[in-house]
Amino acid sequence: MIKIVFVGRANVGKSTLFNCFAPKYKAITLDTPGVTRDVKSEVVEWRGLNLHIVDTPGYHNDEIISKELAAHMNLQIQHEAKNADVIFFVVDGSQGVTVRDQEIAKLLRKTNRPIVVVVNKCDRKDADSDVFYELGFDLVIPISAAHQEGFFEILELLESLEKDEVSDKTGEEFSSLPKIAIMGRPNVGKSSLTNLYLGADRQLVGEMPGLTRDSVSYSISYRGQDFTLMDTAGLRKKNKMDGHLENLSANSSREALRYTEGVIFIMDATVVNPYDLDHQDLSLMGEIVEEGRCLCVAVNKCDLISNQKELLEEISFQVNKKFFDIPVIPISVKTDQNVDELLIVILDCIKRFRTRIPTSKLNEWLRDIVDHHTMPTENGRMLKVKFMTQVNVAPPKFSIFINRKIQHLHNFERFLMHRLREKFNYQGIPIRIMWRARKSRDRR
Repeated sequence: MIKIVFVGRANVGKSTLFNCFAPKYKAITLDTPGVTRDVKSEVVEWRGLNLHIVDTPGYHNDEIISKELAAHMNLQIQHEAKNADVIFFVVDGSQGVTVRDQEIAKLLRKTNRPIVVVVNKCDRKDADSDVFYELGFDLVIPISAAHQEGFFEILELLESLEKDEVSDKTGEEFSSLPKIAIMGRPNVGKSSLTNLYLGADRQLVGEMPGLTRDSVSYSISYRGQDFTLMDTAGLRKKNKMDGHLENLSANSSREALRYTEGVIFIMDATVVNPYDLDHQDLSLMGEIVEEGRCLCVAVNKCDLISNQKELLEEISFQVNKKFFDIPVIPISVKTDQNVDELLIVILDCIKRFRTRIPTSKLNEWLRDIVDHHTMPTENGRMLKVKFMTQVNVAPPKFSIFINRKIQHLHNFERFLMHRLREKFNYQGIPIRIMWRARKSRDRR
């Protein structure tokens, strides 16, 4: 359930907006300032969404009411605002930005909650919603509460926040052990690594490729780390598979991707050519990324080569050029080289893979990007980026609200993804971005 708190100065239409969401629980509305003096709170269903809506008194000074009453009402507002999932900062579009609006904006920033400026009375000819961007908030939505116009963008925002809330609830399933799959081509050391973490020779190993034919899962406790590990059959190109049995094994490995969160992809240092990375390896990594799983590359048998540093640097370059910043770690299952570090890295990836970034932090980061980067343009019109929220985890998925559709956002999206990875340490984690452009006003 999403808690929305309507905040603003007196007589801007907060109670009228409240009534749009809760027609059964109408708040009293008059043109006289100060009619609402208490908090009105209701749980409602609105367009398929479960909402907890809160109407607050207008922020007052002691010019209209007593100083004591104004202070009491303002404390009520601050208490409700600090516990909101989103604050609707309601302003009057026909009056422009007032000094009182600017004072309220400063108070609301201290709540550290997502804030949307809802510009009411935009049905009037003298209304202008764009001037309210000077208040410093990312999302400004023009509406007419009296005529119930302009609610489509509000609906989209609340749907995103509801998905965000569902993601939080589904976080309960993350109390289970992290799930890791070991994948790669045949005979690169997948089962040997599984046995090392198990501390026993449970998986059959040998020089002959194809010994592992099915995906096998184990619950493991290794040096204080508890996780589920899945050993999979070696994967090869479909046109190089030898018979129906290998085909079934490969399908089992690919099916395992659906039930894992992170993948350790193993390569053999003694056979890999880093300057001409095999298309098969890149293709298999592509399947993992496409499925939306954490990825860490382990280059096994590094104890058998002399040019370890150069090999790792070139593999990292090729992998990151094709995908994104993916950890590449030299290991040796035979000598235990870096096997502990490998586990720490993939478990850390899964932890961040499961984590939701607070909307306030995202929009603070986004505002800095917008202020210091030239926005894309199309037909002479510049893209305006307004608001950002994370709508899902595992993998992380973000919605970014913009003023209009632009055809060519690919380069800007890649830039944002790169900066997201830097800021929030998304190394080895696929992320998704959805663009949401403002549509025509909803007149229902």
